[in-house]
Amino acid sequence: MSSLFLLLAVGLLGPILAFSKKVGLPVAVGEILVGVAFGISGFDLINIHEPATQLISQVGFALVMMLVGSHIQVRQTLGSKNFFVAVRNIAISVVMALVLALAIVRLTGIDHLAIYVLIMASSSAAVVLPLVASNQTASVNLLVTQVAVADLLGIIALPTVMEPANTPTILIGALSVTACAALVYFLLRIAERNGTWLKLREFSRERRFGLELRISLLVLLGLASLAQSFGVSVMIAGFSLGLAIAANGVPHRLAKQLFAVTEGLFAPVFYVLLGASIDFRTVFVDSRLILLSILLLGFGLVSHLSGMAFGQKFGEAGLSAASLGIPTAVVSIGLTSHAISSGEGAAFTLAMLLSVIMATFFARKIKAS
Repeated sequence: MSSLFLLLAVGLLGPILAFSKKVGLPVAVGEILVGVAFGISGFDLINIHEPATQLISQVGFALVMMLVGSHIQVRQTLGSKNFFVAVRNIAISVVMALVLALAIVRLTGIDHLAIYVLIMASSSAAVVLPLVASNQTASVNLLVTQVAVADLLGIIALPTVMEPANTPTILIGALSVTACAALVYFLLRIAERNGTWLKLREFSRERRFGLELRISLLVLLGLASLAQSFGVSVMIAGFSLGLAIAANGVPHRLAKQLFAVTEGLFAPVFYVLLGASIDFRTVFVDSRLILLSILLLGFGLVSHLSGMAFGQKFGEAGLSAASLGIPTAVVSIGLTSHAISSGEGAAFTLAMLLSVIMATFFARKIKAS
């Protein structure tokens, strides 16, 4: 219990670091930085091996990905007039990322080619959407579609990129979880049409039972258990369920409940524990890891700026390079499965943090234009 108390206590510093509207850092970044300060890189006060906090962290990971999925409106995104232009921009950035990833392998001697491509070509709706929420220009609408599609494709590709040797098992597990999430979508749609879902929500609101949240968490944990039985990350369970709920429209009350339980407990534990698990000291004693961080940041930006060759504006192209969810998932899954070393995880995280900080510069460029 004391470990959980400490995690939540130091986690309160995360929102404080993200307090400045001018800087505009996501709370998750502050929580990761706090974890770094109080974890093995700093004061070493957090027990990263505590079973109870590890369990809460895994549930937090699933909930975070569920919230990410719930913010992606699949039907609207796929039906958007910007969809094919967004796919073209993503394809260009992937090709550029592949070429530049080969250069990274050659320059650093650290061979994680597929991971480099995934990180550099990824975007983050969680970072981008709040920064452009008040801007409804055509170029910004294209950017929103682009980062949503990039997020979706990145999360689909992530499991096989992280564990290519177990691709058949991972695919079976991922398809099983996705099929169950699809079933949830159809059941919700039927319940919505015949009025059952509305009656349940009204009953829950009148009696203050919180049934929507209870059912959502029950389904999430069931999908997470199914995923783990195949050795698949709980990320797939959370993200696919989020998509299923979003496709039917997230009720306002459920959205508030999910946000409260995730951001109030589970997400801070996940992000702080993740930061505490990374030894940043290894980056600064190994020139290859420093170079890896710099190249991932710089080449990732170059990959996304390639969209300017087809008319995308500088600010929008640069902002699409901000990446939070994919690098975080890479580090979390990679350290757990030992697919990457602690030093490599630190290098990926450093590049990710700098890309998010850089995003505020591009957001200001968009507002000024």
